[in-house]
Amino acid sequence: MGEYTISLGMCTIRCANCGIMFGVPREYDDARRRDGRGFMCPNEHSNVYRETEAKRIKKQLEETQRRLMKQQERAVHAEGRAEQLDRQYHRVRTRIMAGVCPCCNRTFPNVAAHMKSKHPEFSPGERLKTLREAFGLIQKALADEAGVSAAHVSLFENGKPVSELAERALNEWIDGQAQKASD
Repeated sequence: MGEYTISLGMCTIRCANCGIMFGVPREYDDARRRDGRGFMCPNEHSNVYRETEAKRIKKQLEETQRRLMKQQERAVHAEGRAEQLDRQYHRVRTRIMAGVCPCCNRTFPNVAAHMKSKHPEFSPGERLKTLREAFGLIQKALADEAGVSAAHVSLFENGKPVSELAERALNEWIDGQAQKASD
């Protein structure tokens, strides 16, 4: 009589009811995890893997796809909003370049001179803030244009002291807008 040797990969399972440990072939365990069918322990208690591996992976995939779709929607919305703000920025900036006062919407050849003479209640910081907002700029964008830090813009707009260099650069930016308007 011939002898046969079978090598089986085994894994252990603990019964959810009685806690007994028992071994099953790895392929059997993998199949139950995939198909979700029940199996019995040696004490005849019914066991089942509640969530099959396939279901778990499918659920993860669906969740990932849902998050991806949401991110794509946000990106499309953000792009649309950025384009809208860009158009608005250019429209307002063009108006100011044409000499329209951002405070009273009247037209003047030199808006900066008009603001100094007709709106003296506006400090240089308030004039900067009004022009910045009229242009639709955030502090960082104005800071980049003026060659200073965003912190200097914030301090200047709020009437706080800034370095002479930063103050000169910001005043030159305000005057530069007037110069562009008169060109």
